[in-house]
Amino acid sequence: MVLDKIDSKIIEILELDGRTSNAYIAKIIGVSEGTIRRRLKKLISDNYLYVNGVANLSKMGLDSQAIVGIKADADKIEDIVDQLSQFNEVKWLSEVTGQYDVFCWVALGNPNDLGKFLRDKLGCIAGLQSSETFVSLGGIVQNGNGVK
Repeated sequence: MVLDKIDSKIIEILELDGRTSNAYIAKIIGVSEGTIRRRLKKLISDNYLYVNGVANLSKMGLDSQAIVGIKADADKIEDIVDQLSQFNEVKWLSEVTGQYDVFCWVALGNPNDLGKFLRDKLGCIAGLQSSETFVSLGGIVQNGNGVK
């Protein structure tokens, strides 16, 4: 499947507000609601678009959030990612290039909980060489929409 202008516009609109109705998208683009419904179903089934909710972590009492850059033994990266994915505190993970091998976003209730996580969970993972923690100082901004 190759994305055309209609598919790209559907994705653009939903990135701004994932709850936008098919009828409203159809009106903006100038096509029928059925066209939007069929294209949206195809975009999702072909993995061009994922529909999910993004929690406002601060509202949930998870005020201590950080990105952790992880350096690891090359043969342990996948194992480390697998272990990290099991922790409720980890909200997303990505294997990356550059100075670090993995980045993960963690969210905990307070700085003490963050410290405990870093020492007692992250620090005990085999193959982890070192980590650097970048503590978030405020809300996340995605596509110009603040999440605070």
